[in-house]
Amino acid sequence: MIEIDLVRHGRTVFNEERRVQGMADSELTSNGRQQALALGRGLQLAGKTYGQIYASDLQRASDTARLVADGMGSKLDVRTDTGLREEDYDHYEGWPVDDFARTVLGVPNYKNAIATGRYTLETIADKTRWVSAQKNAATTAESTAMVIARIDDALRRIALRAEHTGSMRTLVVSHGTALLMWLASAGKGVPGLESLKNCSVTTVYFDEGVFSIKTVNELTYLEQGTAALRKAGR
Repeated sequence: MIEIDLVRHGRTVFNEERRVQGMADSELTSNGRQQALALGRGLQLAGKTYGQIYASDLQRASDTARLVADGMGSKLDVRTDTGLREEDYDHYEGWPVDDFARTVLGVPNYKNAIATGRYTLETIADKTRWVSAQKNAATTAESTAMVIARIDDALRRIALRAEHTGSMRTLVVSHGTALLMWLASAGKGVPGLESLKNCSVTTVYFDEGVFSIKTVNELTYLEQGTAALRKAGR
């Protein structure tokens, strides 16, 4: 059985500015970089070791993965996989999220649209693709099914490689919305949650071609690592 720890990247500039992030390459903030180092330290304290590390090729994810490895004291190279990218919002990348909510969803506030259950991540993705396609038939905006299939394919490639190489535990750094939609498709949705927390850990298992979910959105490793770095004056 293969264990995969799924991590959402650290805090970014677009997270701070409340902008639609998607495929846009927003950088980690100084806090986001510290989160990644702290997560690595927390994983080290928990005795976690990895046979391979993967990340989305978007800068915020690949930078997070390298910083987590540094925090663990790991010398492993970070492999990137485009299949681990965030949902593609096409024309709406970089928009303030509430402007996006008003224009695409017809609601004044993105967070409330999710929290009240009026929209889900899945219905937002599907509507975004539909609205974007009205402007441009060749839109790159992704439907829910497209995002889930892409993430699932990437995770299966990674899991199968882990089996082939005997890497019993793998670290994967990806993105909050895409991972949440994949988790919901696996029966572990979290109603009302806008995204996974920055540098949270979601642990899944892969056995005989089937994924099972152990924990979702776990912050213990980040919290313990943060406390350890603070104690060390870092």
